[in-house]
Amino acid sequence: MSTTITPQAAGTALSAVTPAQIIGPNLSRTALLIHNPNSTGAIWIAPLGTTPAANAGGSFMIVAGADRLFTDTTCGWSAVMSTGSGFASVLEFLP
Repeated sequence: MSTTITPQAAGTALSAVTPAQIIGPNLSRTALLIHNPNSTGAIWIAPLGTTPAANAGGSFMIVAGADRLFTDTTCGWSAVMSTGSGFASVLEFLP
């Protein structure tokens, strides 16, 4: 069995006002890596159906330059910047 890394939303634009969907649901997904490529500012992410926001229930923070790996997640995800505007990059692992 091999795993393919498929870039899905390389550089999805984000703002601090309105959450944006960074990747949709995929029942075939085995893992998901969400990266904050910005030099400053955190991004807050949450599964679709939950509004991403600072310190909100169901939200995860990714600091500048860091990433977060989720395994066994088939749901879609949305994100919002902590301040200003920036980007989020996503790698989807498929079987």
